[in-house]
Amino acid sequence: MASPRCFFLELPCEIRLDIYTHLLLHPPLDRLDSSLPHTRLHPAILAASRQIHAEGMPILYCNNIFLAHAKLLSSFPRLRSWYPPVRERSVLPRIRRFHIRVRLDCDLAFDAEAATAAFSGVDELLVEVWQAAFQSADHGALYVFEGVRGVKAVRIYGSITGFEVYVSWLEGVMRWGGDLDGKDAGSVDMAPSQTVTTPNSTPRPHLLLPGQSPRVHLQWVTGTIGMDELPTVYHSNLVTGLLVTWAAPPAALGFLAYFVSNAAFYYSPVVRAQYAARNHGLTPTVAFNDITFAAHALLLSFITTSQYLPKLWGFTPAPGTKPSRFILGIASGCIVGVAIVGLIVASAPGDGDPVTSWCALDVVYAVSYVKLVITLIKYTPQVITNYRNKSTKGWSIWQILLDFSGGLLSVAQQAIDSYLQRDWSGITGNPVKFALGNVSMVYDLVFMTQHYVLYRGSDGKADERDSLLRADDEEHQRLD
Repeated sequence: MASPRCFFLELPCEIRLDIYTHLLLHPPLDRLDSSLPHTRLHPAILAASRQIHAEGMPILYCNNIFLAHAKLLSSFPRLRSWYPPVRERSVLPRIRRFHIRVRLDCDLAFDAEAATAAFSGVDELLVEVWQAAFQSADHGALYVFEGVRGVKAVRIYGSITGFEVYVSWLEGVMRWGGDLDGKDAGSVDMAPSQTVTTPNSTPRPHLLLPGQSPRVHLQWVTGTIGMDELPTVYHSNLVTGLLVTWAAPPAALGFLAYFVSNAAFYYSPVVRAQYAARNHGLTPTVAFNDITFAAHALLLSFITTSQYLPKLWGFTPAPGTKPSRFILGIASGCIVGVAIVGLIVASAPGDGDPVTSWCALDVVYAVSYVKLVITLIKYTPQVITNYRNKSTKGWSIWQILLDFSGGLLSVAQQAIDSYLQRDWSGITGNPVKFALGNVSMVYDLVFMTQHYVLYRGSDGKADERDSLLRADDEEHQRLD
């Protein structure tokens, strides 16, 4: 007996697709009218024939937006809350559109790695953001989506008041497909004068609370550090008292390294993007005044070092004014260390992930550590010299006072900037600046104790010019 004829298949293909859409397609969740009854699908039509099943299956699974599981995400989705979850392995790859609800004031049941694996490359992703009370939480829960790439259509909506700029940035990052196919998805409009091109060129925007200024500039006072040392040496026509290790070429090398690293953090889009990739997309807490301070200190260190050339300034030569062999060795080791890191980065793959691979950011960190290492070492000889001389004569206490205030304000600036970013990576991502401020304050307290308490008013054990008559003084004054 012949099977009954199916007149449905004789309809034009366009009409059949419209019927499939009417019977098998739900409206998007973000456009549902809560006053209307739940829409019911009619998947029974798929059992009518093999051809109808083949034509209707893509509409049911590929065109519908499925609810992602709160923990299992795309591996256990359901069409709506009143439908059972989809478990068939043969069907799961067809599902390319997802909706997920994210509660900001609770810990998520999945991490960034799971979100990246589940949603990268999907056709559509809707992220519904909500919280129990208005502005009771920040946007930290959304950080898990920063690794998602290649989403054709993405929308983050709901309780996003106060961080709309970040949401626009995150949508642009998730749309970018560079990590998947090497192609740029183009720029995405953000707030006025802000655009997102790719996550490797534009770090996460610096977010502020209402009424907060965009950047705290507390360290401008450090622009006067070291200025008082120059006239002190010049008017005395002596370079004793201030140990040459303090102002020798290694000190200038330290300030040069600090200037280069700060300039890279502030100006280089590559370094800033790699920093953002390792620190939740935040920008470095390096301000223009940090660069100005480093350049100013570098200039003064060169001038101070030049004062140890008697013929240049006409000063009285003094014994023991050659740079310490120990600190020269440290400086040479620092240069070799930076060169080694540079070679490692140069030999690393150029398309590696900056989070886990060697990159230009590591070279910048290595350069910045040069300043930290030299600072940790160069202060100690001056402390010992003051102890041996039982005097602080020959160098200016005003430099120490200004250095202490600069270190205090530098640490305060970094802490406030990190607070404004709602993330302590402003400190952990720039450990050299934080360590320099604290190390300087500790040594400055020692110097102030020597000057104001231990050796107050002392001119030293003997006149410094008389030391030229003793052949063993140079050996006694040197610390290496």
